[in-house]
Amino acid sequence: MKKLILAAVCCLFYALTPLNDTQASQSMTSMTPHEPETVCRVENPANAGIKCKNSDVFLFLPNLVGNNSNLPVIVSAIFCNFRYPIITTPDAVTCVFSDSRKASWSEYGVAE
Repeated sequence: MKKLILAAVCCLFYALTPLNDTQASQSMTSMTPHEPETVCRVENPANAGIKCKNSDVFLFLPNLVGNNSNLPVIVSAIFCNFRYPIITTPDAVTCVFSDSRKASWSEYGVAE
């Protein structure tokens, strides 16, 4: 009975251990999300729909600072992919751009 338990533990350990470093790094790479490569800087959110594409890093830095404290929240609600982190300050937003809520853009004066 002890030999059977020892054999089962050894098989489990072998099954959970990667064969080599290459296999381990490949499995980790396949689990990490795609890293966006393009930064789309926008000063006026009305132009975001024209300038930015899905999966771009969206960087909203308005020309006028401090005029509307709700603007970063509104911009992130309209343009950000909620599957990725969204970083806001009182005057700026950065996130992964998404056009999934494009149907509501016209309500906020965004050009398509």
